[in-house]
Amino acid sequence: MMIDRNIHLAYFDPKKGHMRNPGMGIHAYVFSDHMHYGFNAAQFSKTEHEAPNRKLKRETLDRMLQLPYTDNLYFRTDWCNIQKEKGRLHIQEELEWLLEAVRESGRKWSFRIMNSSRHSVKNNSVPDFLQDRLEMLPYQNQTCGHGTSYYPAYTEEYLKWWEELLHLLADRFDDDPSLEFVDISGYGIWGEGHHYGMHGQDRSNSNRHAPNAEEVLTRLITAHDRIFAKTPVAMTLHYLDYQAGVDAVENTSLWLRRDSFQRFVSKYEYEAVAKPKPGRAILWETIVPEVREMQPVLFSRERLVQRYLDWGAHYVAMGFNPWEVIYAHQFDLGLYEQIAEKIGYRIRPSVIMRRVNEREEHELIVVLTNDGCVSPPGTLTLTAAFPSGKNVSLELPMGAPEVNDRRYYTLPFPKEDFACTSGQQVTLTLQLRMKGKVHPVKWAVRQPLADEYKASAPLIMPCSGDPFLTPSGTYEPEL
Repeated sequence: MMIDRNIHLAYFDPKKGHMRNPGMGIHAYVFSDHMHYGFNAAQFSKTEHEAPNRKLKRETLDRMLQLPYTDNLYFRTDWCNIQKEKGRLHIQEELEWLLEAVRESGRKWSFRIMNSSRHSVKNNSVPDFLQDRLEMLPYQNQTCGHGTSYYPAYTEEYLKWWEELLHLLADRFDDDPSLEFVDISGYGIWGEGHHYGMHGQDRSNSNRHAPNAEEVLTRLITAHDRIFAKTPVAMTLHYLDYQAGVDAVENTSLWLRRDSFQRFVSKYEYEAVAKPKPGRAILWETIVPEVREMQPVLFSRERLVQRYLDWGAHYVAMGFNPWEVIYAHQFDLGLYEQIAEKIGYRIRPSVIMRRVNEREEHELIVVLTNDGCVSPPGTLTLTAAFPSGKNVSLELPMGAPEVNDRRYYTLPFPKEDFACTSGQQVTLTLQLRMKGKVHPVKWAVRQPLADEYKASAPLIMPCSGDPFLTPSGTYEPEL
């Protein structure tokens, strides 16, 4: 008969409520193509069609930044706003404000550049210096009173300039550790793959797919992923209308996003988000907090949060602009609290043990529990810092630990620490690698920690005999 020499060093319980960690959180839009709001469906529609580009004041943004549920600052703008000339970016005022806020607050951010938007101030989103170089395709659009709007045709000339834009953006931002992801864009209205509108002389309402869509999407998806070598890129699920999108879901770990939760979201989309590849993040747009009666579910607020959590969510957006974020914090904190309780991954060392194995070597056994609704979107490294000053690290499988995973991980003690007792401690930390960026991870534990990134336990020595026959006083007291 063999009696295992083992003792539990510490237990940690699940954290309640809101927490910030890399690769997850609540989106707060700093700037978008929906810089408007309305307090019912009719008002929202009226402002969307007549004045969707309300000017943002710095004091409004500052007010939003003081609010708690603003984990990832999101920026969405037209191509013509970010580039005014060949070979050079134009950083608009609102983006400067965002970058300043990121530097000062430690928040993360993300962005999308739109090749086309129904809400553009002009009748297209292309920079002025390219107006005469690119072929433009018309569609009828009543937003902003344009009547006829345009998006660029997917020609070789267009793709050349779009890739130049990607290189400019990556040169400026890919090394930024606070940039968590970039949306894949460049195809369809808002860059989301939509081509609906009234087309042709008969003004028929249809979704006009590009004849070279497969080639274009393959190139755009590949280009974003290649050019942003360090930053994850997120693909809209609308690209699943094409084989290029299906291939990306099946053969890559690209992040995925849905521009809204709708009743016609398909089985294939469900499978992509509910059973994602390890390391993939799932992003959801958006709840419009001030509008309650929109039907069917399209940006509606009632019962929508639970759908996100049921399917899996690393990110959820609240509102399209700072005014809606402020409104939600004032009048709908319950929505935020429901999201914050389960969104993303929430990892804790539920049990930490010390064991002496058959070779008389000491081992640290850590049971990692994920109390969130999704797996971590990358690869975690667990590190134990021992009293001798030596660290022992273990890289976990990508995406581990999964939700409700009960797997344990074993880290060997350095020989110098075999004799350590309860007067000394081991300290555990986590790091998450997402593509080419590495971030420290906070422990999602209820117990107060002096440092949210460090969970410590006393190195109690296991007893040498049968634990059932060992008086409790033989064990070193934990406190």
